[in-house]
Amino acid sequence: MESGREATHGDVASLLAAKEAENTALRGEIAAVRNENAALAARVTELEGLVAALHAKIGRDSSNSGKPPSSDSPFAKKPAPKRSVRTRSGKPQGKQPGAPSATLRLIDDPDDTITHTPPVCAGCGDDLADAEVFGVSRRQVFDVPPPPPRPYVTEHRVQSRTCAACGATTEATAPAGASGRVQYGPGVTARAAWLTCAHFLPVRRARRVLNALLGFMVSPGWVAGLRAQAARLLETRFLPHVRALIAAAPVAHADETTARAAGTLTYLHVACTQSLTAMHVGDRSRDTIDAGGVWPAFTGVLVRDGYAGYEHLDTIEHAWCGIHLVRDLRAVHDPDPEGQSWAEAMVNTLLLANDLSPIASPLHARPGATSVAAASTIDFAVGDGTLASIMEESAEEVKSLTSALLH
Repeated sequence: MESGREATHGDVASLLAAKEAENTALRGEIAAVRNENAALAARVTELEGLVAALHAKIGRDSSNSGKPPSSDSPFAKKPAPKRSVRTRSGKPQGKQPGAPSATLRLIDDPDDTITHTPPVCAGCGDDLADAEVFGVSRRQVFDVPPPPPRPYVTEHRVQSRTCAACGATTEATAPAGASGRVQYGPGVTARAAWLTCAHFLPVRRARRVLNALLGFMVSPGWVAGLRAQAARLLETRFLPHVRALIAAAPVAHADETTARAAGTLTYLHVACTQSLTAMHVGDRSRDTIDAGGVWPAFTGVLVRDGYAGYEHLDTIEHAWCGIHLVRDLRAVHDPDPEGQSWAEAMVNTLLLANDLSPIASPLHARPGATSVAAASTIDFAVGDGTLASIMEESAEEVKSLTSALLH
């Protein structure tokens, strides 16, 4: 009896040991599966990030990146979606009622006056040569004057005189614009340079324009030589002054883009303010950036894009270009409009700030206007609406942006 119980106990112990071993093996398999699942989940997350990055890269164009508009595909580019909550005013395009006009007006001293008389009566056919004038209506035609029959020629007679005291002969000094026996004056020279350099007309076409409008039969070689002469004068006299003015400005902008110069593709560097522009060509290195002659002497705020070539200018303040900031925010918003709604709110806030920037603040119009209570009672026109209406329309955007920035 005891031996049977011992046998049964041994069988149970063997079975439990086998089950324990099986459980241990299963636990190992489960742990392996979990590790594999974790690795797969990590891989899926990595691939999702890669897919998102590829989608963002494919969706980049001139509206949400620094790529030029010329790189946009005319077949793949879709119309830009509406990005602002502001709506159209409903007013027709063009000049608005009450806006100042810019039409031609009659002048009191026309260059030529032609009188037109009716030859016969429209009622009975009688001759009106000696009839009394009943009324006169004035009608003026503004047109370009005809070219003169020949150029306006000024002769400079440079005299030489003999001194009665010593017998020496002295010749007068000719003006700077009359160094040779015959030459074109500064007026036609400036117009020829303007046509070829400012309007990029070919030499032969510029020559024909000068002949048709001014009556000058200049040669193609003379017109071609003016471009090099104008370039030398710009580089030696004009541009140094422009560079100095930009370097002394409180705020200036820098940018670079590809362009063709000297028959090859290169980079065109721009340094500018609201009214001044200086350009030079080269690569994108820091030495070429400094070769423009502006930024090493600049002490104001440099507005630029994210190109790292300007980072060596570490003694001045740098500001992000507004349009590049808008593009960056759109690049964040477009792949996930619901999750990144703060970016759209920020874009609209920046656009609103840009619209308001030219408008003088009324808060200093009267004493006490800077207080919160007084400021809340002030409103003024902004475009087609008022400041109060714009702030009311933008209240939800401001709330959304504030929430996104604080959390």
